[in-house]
Formats: sequence, C-alpha cells, structure tokens
Amino acid sequence: MFTPMELPKEEMVLKPMSCPHHISIYNSKQRSYRDLPLRLAEHALQYRYESSGSLTGLERVRAMELTDSHIFCRQDQIKEEFKRAYKLIQEVLQTFHIDVDYLSLSLRDPKDKEKYFDDDKM
Repeated sequence: MFTPMELPKEEMVLKPMSCPHHISIYNSKQRSYRDLPLRLAEHALQYRYESSGSLTGLERVRAMELTDSHIFCRQDQIKEEFKRAYKLIQEVLQTFHIDVDYLSLSLRDPKDKEKYFDDDKM
C-alpha cells in the first residue's frame, strides 16, 4: 500500500482494493436475512505500491482499473450465487469471443495462518 498522505484536516490513502468499502456498505445498516443476497460491484481505479524491480507488464503494476464485486449471502445461497457468477463469466467470454483453456479456484491454505483468515468455517 502507498503511505497515507497528510492533509491539513485529514489523512488520505490511495485505494488498493474494494473489499473494505463493500464491507462498509454492507455494515452501514442493520440487515435481515431477507435482504440477502446483496450483490455489490464497481469499476474503479486501484493503486498498489509495488517495488520498481517487480513491475513487469500486467503482472505487477501500480495503478489499474478493476471491475470488482462481492456477494453477501446466506450459506444456503452460496451454490446458486456461484452458479450465477460463473454463468455471467461465460456470457462475457462468449460475447467477446474469448477462449479460455482453464479456470482455477483459489482456496485458502489452512497451514498459512499469516496470509489467510484462521477460521475453518469461513
């Protein structure tokens, strides 16, 4: 992350990701289980402070435009929400005639307590 910029009456930081903002929106009011699923998405500039030696093409850049989304849902809605998201990805790829050889699902490593949230239920 870039270091905070000090202004006369406030501190500002360049936005590195959307996750905290989407969580703040979700937490902004009391919600019922009937409000779920709540789907949030945005197309925004994001900034990461990468050391200059690691900047290679699109692998490591300091600024990027990213369409990011988060779905807040009940446990019994996860399977259907995953199907909806996957269907959307397929539709976009087909619309733009993009062939994808493979997709991969990233899961947490329960042994890596530093990088991943230490809760098997999560």
